[in-house]
Amino acid sequence: MKISGVQNSQLTREEPASYDLLRAKFKNPPVEHRSVPFWSWNGMLAQDELDAQIEGFKKQGMGGFMIHVREGLETPYLGDEFIERVKETVAKAKKEGVAAWLYDEDRYSSGMGGGRVSRLGGDAVRAKALSLTICRNYEPDDTIQAVYQASILGNELFSCKRIRNWKSPSSLLEGEEVYLVMRRHIASPNEWCHGDTYPDNMNPLSAKLFIETTYDRYKEAVGEEFGRTVPGIFTDEPTIRGFQEQLNEPRLTWISWSDLLPQAFADKNGYEIWDTLPYFFFHGPFSSKIRHDYWKTVTEMFCEAYTKQIGNWCGINGLSFAGHLCEEGDIVDAARHCGAVMPHYRYMDVPGIDTLCEKTDESLTIKQVSSVANQYGKKKVITETYGVITTILLLTGTIGLLYGSTNMILLWIIMLGIGGGFAFSLSMMFFGLRTENAHQAAKLSGMAQSIGYLFAAVGPALIGYLHDATNSWNLPLFILLGAAILLFLVGIGAARDRFVGSRNSYELARKG
Repeated sequence: MKISGVQNSQLTREEPASYDLLRAKFKNPPVEHRSVPFWSWNGMLAQDELDAQIEGFKKQGMGGFMIHVREGLETPYLGDEFIERVKETVAKAKKEGVAAWLYDEDRYSSGMGGGRVSRLGGDAVRAKALSLTICRNYEPDDTIQAVYQASILGNELFSCKRIRNWKSPSSLLEGEEVYLVMRRHIASPNEWCHGDTYPDNMNPLSAKLFIETTYDRYKEAVGEEFGRTVPGIFTDEPTIRGFQEQLNEPRLTWISWSDLLPQAFADKNGYEIWDTLPYFFFHGPFSSKIRHDYWKTVTEMFCEAYTKQIGNWCGINGLSFAGHLCEEGDIVDAARHCGAVMPHYRYMDVPGIDTLCEKTDESLTIKQVSSVANQYGKKKVITETYGVITTILLLTGTIGLLYGSTNMILLWIIMLGIGGGFAFSLSMMFFGLRTENAHQAAKLSGMAQSIGYLFAAVGPALIGYLHDATNSWNLPLFILLGAAILLFLVGIGAARDRFVGSRNSYELARKG
């Protein structure tokens, strides 16, 4: 279960710091400081069911919820029926005295507007890449942006001269020289991006369309509750690396690109990006500078085009802007997806991080967000966290039945029941997460459920037979223990970011 926990980063001046006060607040925190679960909306939304779950959140001590559209939503996203459910849900939250946070995307990463942004803006706002090809010959085409005549050895670039008239070069290659050809690519439509592509988040027009199609739609529906029942909106994993989504070209070497980048680079750095761009990919005298200037430029463009623009809109409309960036837990991946993470936090009222699974060996994300919060006087930070407990519940419940106290047998059985329920829900979710289209999902579901229900039908009878044959529960419970361990190992494979029948798109992009 994905949880967003809002935490206080500093005490207010009106409340003196004391142990008793802190203890009392932790024991019974105010509504605004309680956990806020990511509330998955899928299927056909029914208001009576939504209302019942809101009551459940309050009963369980939650401070509210964050509406989070997930796979399987049948009520059309941002359509009239969906908006009506949002209105009534906010009204119910107001009645119950809990917060109704908004989430700005259909699934993730944020910026697509459920596919509307790229459809409205066309190629100008679709994610792009600039690729490098090393060759001895090339055919001129419209995708080529620049061509260089170069001498390389391994990763070293010894000489490099830009060919201005690359459509009909006048000089011939000498000896071991090669051409370095730079081509512009536009992302391909795919199922995850709702039949279109991720946006070019270095282009301000992308965020402008995102605001118009999503933020303005929510303002029209529940804007009167902004800053009250609706305290804020969460943006999730925006990235400049949208070109990689479902990319299947393992040999393609590329960097994130925007049609606005050459001019922005020249304005910010005082020289043309084409002057030394090949050194970005190789070692040479200009490599360090071009890499620094490239990442600095794309960071500033991303901040100004996306985070700052949305943050300003939220400020004008009385809404707290919250969220986290893509891959901020790894400094290399964070650079690829964002340029730099910390500059974005300046424009967020509640900057956040994503700490999925067990994160006892990584503190970069926490240090980054807390540092910016302290520097800019932000009173809250937010963390998006998974409660990964399915296998833990199954293992603990089974071991408890084997070796635990019989006085706690009810607890062990409850843990097994909850763990089994979680496992079933996860398996249903993976049919959509690990397939690229409805046809694949149907085939995977048919195969997995046929085998799964066969085991479900035979399992109880087999367990009963083993108990009767051995006059003990030990063997059946050891089999269940082995099944829980197998579930854990299979779950690790299922959790990998890849689709059935294809290699991982992210790994393909990294190897390119």
